[in-house]
Amino acid sequence: MTAGIAYQRVLDKFRDQGLKVMETGRDTASAQAPGHSAKDLSVSLKAVDGKALVYSHSDPTDVVMAALGLKMADLWDTPRDREYHYDSGRTVIRQYTADGKKDFRQQHTDRPVELFKLAKVRQASAAGSDIYICEGEEDVRALEALGVTATTNPMGAKNWDKVDYSPVLGAGNVYVVADRDEAGAARARDLAEHLRQMGVRYAGTLLSRTGNDAADHVASGHGLDAFVNSATIEHEQNVERELARLRAQQDARKRLADEAAPPTIPPPLRRLDEFLAEPDEDAEYRVEGLMPTGGNVIVAAQFKAGKSTLIGNLLGSLADGGDFLGQFPANAAGRVVLIDDELDPRTMRRWLRDHTIDHPERVELVSLRGHLSTFNILDPATRAAWADVIGACDVLILDCLRPVLDALGLDENKDAGRFLVAFDALKAEAQIDEAVVVHHMGHSGERSRGDSRILDWPDVSWRIVRENDEPSSPRYFSAFGRDVEVKEGRLSYDHPTRALTYGEGSRKEARDFEAVDEAKAAVLTFVTANPGSSGEQIQAGVPGGKQVTRVARDALVAEGRVEKRNRAGKGGGFAYFPSTPPTPPQPSQGEVLTPPTPVYKTGLGLEVVESEPRQDKTDPGYCTHGTTLGARCTKCGGRAATS
Repeated sequence: MTAGIAYQRVLDKFRDQGLKVMETGRDTASAQAPGHSAKDLSVSLKAVDGKALVYSHSDPTDVVMAALGLKMADLWDTPRDREYHYDSGRTVIRQYTADGKKDFRQQHTDRPVELFKLAKVRQASAAGSDIYICEGEEDVRALEALGVTATTNPMGAKNWDKVDYSPVLGAGNVYVVADRDEAGAARARDLAEHLRQMGVRYAGTLLSRTGNDAADHVASGHGLDAFVNSATIEHEQNVERELARLRAQQDARKRLADEAAPPTIPPPLRRLDEFLAEPDEDAEYRVEGLMPTGGNVIVAAQFKAGKSTLIGNLLGSLADGGDFLGQFPANAAGRVVLIDDELDPRTMRRWLRDHTIDHPERVELVSLRGHLSTFNILDPATRAAWADVIGACDVLILDCLRPVLDALGLDENKDAGRFLVAFDALKAEAQIDEAVVVHHMGHSGERSRGDSRILDWPDVSWRIVRENDEPSSPRYFSAFGRDVEVKEGRLSYDHPTRALTYGEGSRKEARDFEAVDEAKAAVLTFVTANPGSSGEQIQAGVPGGKQVTRVARDALVAEGRVEKRNRAGKGGGFAYFPSTPPTPPQPSQGEVLTPPTPVYKTGLGLEVVESEPRQDKTDPGYCTHGTTLGARCTKCGGRAATS
């Protein structure tokens, strides 16, 4: 055999067509694929014993061969190189039909059936070397080009069990290289298991990194370490099969649900000029200034801020038609449904009883504590069942969102929007007018935590917050949204009836009032110690903000506790002094002044006062308070008795 003839023949074919060839090593090269750019050296070539290995990484290899005018038989140096001689004398001859398909003919079939190149196998086994068992004699030659001992069985993949494999028992590792087809995979799996049962030290299965078999693997330029463990491939194939089965089940469920669901009828499109020509309607409210008719409301509440109490007040106002929070008139609802998933039914019963709702028959409720998985409204069938249970109602209240998301395995930060879309579908199916969903604020902020869709979904957002972290600190309520803007106001709480009343005064105003009150004491102390100080001197001498100090100073002036005087000199301006107590009136000669009757504030226990009797000023002993002789008494206005 003349090595390299076929290899050189193939290289010449590339060059004859003006295709670029780059030799990358001894008997190896990369070539430009026909029809591709000169930068695309996607055809790998390698010379092995009596043959040229060709593998295309772009177009199929047989397409490249045809474009070069080569037949598969042209890849062998001589026809004799397509003959494989076994040590026993059996011969396998590779042939090609007129249409280019390969065929095999065997000679001396009366000779023993044995492993190809048995003598080399025995030698490697005795030395404890690794042995590769391929599927086909050409794969053996390809692997020998990588410097390893390789063998195969004759008569194809299905006849692997006709051979005695005891000669490989002494080998270090035995690798069964499988072709990438069903027969090759079955042969490799069964043969490896047979070798393990024989007691081979290690028997594993490998797959070519590229192409169909070991020859393609070597032709494409890969080495031994690039083989793929076929167990990994088999696992991936099993995973793909299981995924296909699960996808089929999922599609089947969807089709079944689609068959059972009513046909989807999209709403009609409307022309803008016609839409704008319709007269505007004044905004209507279920709760005046807070809940628009047909709207969605999110109640965002801080931890333990009183959201359950707020919902109880809302239920009472909706059922009875009274003023919500004592401030916002509510139009009575014919039917309100509350779905609660946090409170124990016994606690909920006690609290709602305290609200003394006049028309409790207008409110229906259900406690989902312990039954949250039943509210899987993402499932169309379950949603339809809940729509039947709830039925047409004016207002649906869900208190609250997070437990439902947890029960359904939904991520608050990603999946809340999915639930709210299903909640809107529930509203439509059950013909519900308004909806209220309660949700927690984040621990470190004052907005609904989680998915931003929670902020987009409602028409109106209500907020209830504490003044600080103290459990007993005041609560504040505010609302904003479409046609709604209620500034923050303080809530007063009546414990026996659990009634909340909205009033003026935000947390900022409360903090400002407290700051001004503290600043007033500091300003009064400074002015008393520094009478005649200017406004700038007061601001410089009193700690705190200038604005607060100025407001505190002006308040003291208005209260009469500090006196504001024009300051003499060119600069002008004002000076501030502590107020001077009024000088008591001085009586004329022989006159006794009678103090005015004191006026007391009611409610302090001082409404009834018994005045001390006055003695006649002509009586020489008319004063008995022990005043110095001849002096006017500061208690009664008389003079001391003479002695």
